[in-house]
Amino acid sequence: MSAQVAEEQKELTVIMTSTLPDLNPHTASYSNEAQILTAMYEGLFTYNPLSLKAEKGLISSYKISRDKKTWSFIMRDNIFFSDGSPITAESIKKSWLSLLALGDDAPYASLLDCIKGAAEYRKGRGKAEDVKIIVTDNKLTVRLSSPVAYLDRILCHHAFSAVSEKEGVFSGAYVIDSVSESELLLSKNPYFYGVEHVSIPSIKILLSSDAEENNYLFNTGKANWLLDDFNQDDIYNQEALYDSVLFGTQYLFFVLRSEPLSNSLVRNALLSAVPWDDIRESFNIPADTLVFPLSDYPAIPGIGDNDIELSKELLEEAGYPDGAFTVLIEIPENDFLLFIAEEIKKAWEKLNVKLDIKIKDPATYYQKDFSTGDMFLYSWIGDFSDPIAFLELFKSDSNLNVTNWKNEKFDNLLNEANSITNTTKRYEKLAEAEQLMLDDAVIIPLCHLITTNCIDLEEIGGWFPNALDIHPFKYLYFREVTATVSEFNL
Repeated sequence: MSAQVAEEQKELTVIMTSTLPDLNPHTASYSNEAQILTAMYEGLFTYNPLSLKAEKGLISSYKISRDKKTWSFIMRDNIFFSDGSPITAESIKKSWLSLLALGDDAPYASLLDCIKGAAEYRKGRGKAEDVKIIVTDNKLTVRLSSPVAYLDRILCHHAFSAVSEKEGVFSGAYVIDSVSESELLLSKNPYFYGVEHVSIPSIKILLSSDAEENNYLFNTGKANWLLDDFNQDDIYNQEALYDSVLFGTQYLFFVLRSEPLSNSLVRNALLSAVPWDDIRESFNIPADTLVFPLSDYPAIPGIGDNDIELSKELLEEAGYPDGAFTVLIEIPENDFLLFIAEEIKKAWEKLNVKLDIKIKDPATYYQKDFSTGDMFLYSWIGDFSDPIAFLELFKSDSNLNVTNWKNEKFDNLLNEANSITNTTKRYEKLAEAEQLMLDDAVIIPLCHLITTNCIDLEEIGGWFPNALDIHPFKYLYFREVTATVSEFNL
């Protein structure tokens, strides 16, 4: 992409699912929210739209110490929030401390635990001044407990952006003009450091689950990009459909509150009774492990063996020879998911274990209330291309851990891996941690994820299929205008 000055273009219309997004970068966690928030907020690094590599955002340069435990960032000159107030190294420090202060209410805050003092402050056991985020003029320095080679990729995430203390003030390429239950309107931020390279002046985001209407709007040129809820067969221009294999996994998981499910023997007995390989045949990319396959990441034995006699032996060993307990699974309304639940129910009947199935409205289900059931469905897209993006979900003190599973050996393996700079050896240690978690029967991987976007790339430039399904708005432009988009690293 070249760095020509962008020309003003027409409004971009995008359609997403009808659920009103959380627009707080510190608490939002869904992929659609990330798509919006990467437009409104900018951090030290941003995603390259093609490679997903970390590129400099609000910084002009950075250095990593020889022991790889100190990162120093030099902020760009003359950068501002959308109200014209300066963005400084102190702005970043305040933003990160505000994130940590939210504790369990900030799902990604624990990813900063690598900074000395951050975990203690996040858990309410330390002070803000003890968090090793140091500001000197326009330089931000962080001191880590152990090397974290992927810190730049973590910091691409919207949770670690520059967030103003004032409401309605933004650091990204776009600001919010209006919000309703059916529509968001964004316009270009005149104070954004790369504003002259942002091509599209305004973006209308329609929130709609009406597939027929969404198809109509795209087919008639009234919408430019469909992310959700459309019928692929009814799209006139089939070349506008782009399938992407996501860096993600869909799985079932147990919430461990009390016996019998807090007993790993019981969980293993339940999993061993189900013909998972048969169930997975219905998926395009079946998965029996959690971490999406990466180059150099070791292959490990997954969950798939079906042995009803072993299940009975494990239940007897656990003290439940007659079964005689009930598990409640909650799933969103979906015929295929109901089929999976019914197959599990039939398998567990052989153990005299009852499975109650509760169907929930998808809009309610994906609010992530795991307080009532024993077993749930989850789809997770890693926020950066590293195994830790999945394994962090199961660390004992992670804000992302919704299973209540805690395992000291697992935590230690992740910590050991963080101190290893050799990628192959580090991956081996992480694979050991994943194997431990799978062997403890906390989750049941089902499939890796595929997403389909509907966008005419002969009309829209700067958009590329990628494994995170993140497509920063600041790079997009209409192709009929000759100007192209900047890489923002001038």
